Amino acid sequence: MIRRQFIDTVNGQIHYRSAGNKASTPLLMFHTNPGSSAMLEPLITPMSHYGWVVAPDTPGLGDSSALPRASPTIEDYAQATMQAINALGIDSFNVYGNHTGANIALELAIQHPDRVKKVILDGIAFYTTEMKADLLAHY
Repeated sequence: MIRRQFIDTVNGQIHYRSAGNKASTPLLMFHTNPGSSAMLEPLITPMSHYGWVVAPDTPGLGDSSALPRASPTIEDYAQATMQAINALGIDSFNVYGNHTGANIALELAIQHPDRVKKVILDGIAFYTTEMKADLLAHY
C-alpha cells in the first residue's frame, strides 16, 4: 500500500509517497517536471517488494511547497530534497530519477557520494545553452 505523507523542512513541506519495509536501504524515486510522485506509483508498488521506497514531490510541484527563489536550480532541488531525506532519518540510500528527476538524483550523488549507494537514471538529458534557449522558446 502506498502512503501519502508530508515532512517539514526549512523551506516548507515536502509531500511524498512511500511503501515497503524500512529494513533495507531505501530507494528514493524522483519524477520528471512538471508532475508529481503520482506518476511513479506504477513503479513504487513493485519496487516496494524489495524494500522501502520514498518518492517525494519536487519542491513547487505536486503537493510540495515551492522554494523561496524565482528560478531554482537542480542544485537547489537536490539540497531541499536532502533536507527532507535528513528529516526522515534516512542515512544511506539508492536513487532513481526520470528526466528532471534523473538530474536531481545525479546531483544528490554528486553532492553526497558517501550516502548515495546506487544510481538509476531514466531519460537524463544534457543540453547546451543554445539547446536550452531553443526549448524554452518553442516548447
